[in-house]
Amino acid sequence: MELTSSSHTSLAGNLASIAFTFGEALVTLFAYLAHDWLLLKWIISGYFALILPYLYFVPESPYWLFSRKNYNQLEHCLNKIATKNGRTRDQWHPYYIKLIQDPDIAARQVKHAARTTKEKFLRHVPLLIPCGLIGFVAMLLYVKISYGLSAMNDAVSPYWNTIIGAAVEAIGYSKFVVSC
Repeated sequence: MELTSSSHTSLAGNLASIAFTFGEALVTLFAYLAHDWLLLKWIISGYFALILPYLYFVPESPYWLFSRKNYNQLEHCLNKIATKNGRTRDQWHPYYIKLIQDPDIAARQVKHAARTTKEKFLRHVPLLIPCGLIGFVAMLLYVKISYGLSAMNDAVSPYWNTIIGAAVEAIGYSKFVVSC
């Protein structure tokens, strides 16, 4: 979520939730193909080994670089961010210099951001209540389908139970995205 702008953070978080349900279905497919827990463990480990090199390309967080006082890397990272956002060096660099000269600015900004976040939260409570209810209903449906279908041993395969539960969970997440 750190790789997105603040205006897209909720979308990225919800996409991560939907990707989680896709992962549930994928692990279910692996389990169906493996039929053995040890083989399943090796399949999942191989899958992660294929994805692991991606971490090399994920940049460090500017906040982490600032907290570690890696100012050269921080400047380079901020320059890349500014370039992606169509900003010139003249637009952001004076603020960077001011931040480096007076690190207390960051602490004051965090306090102000916390106050602003609380105010925003209180304004959005009327919207959060229906979103929470939709999430609650989606969770009830997921639990009902997952555990209710597993009680019918002969009717539906446990693999299909998990896939159906993941699909219902994904629908619940997508309704949450649409409603919020």
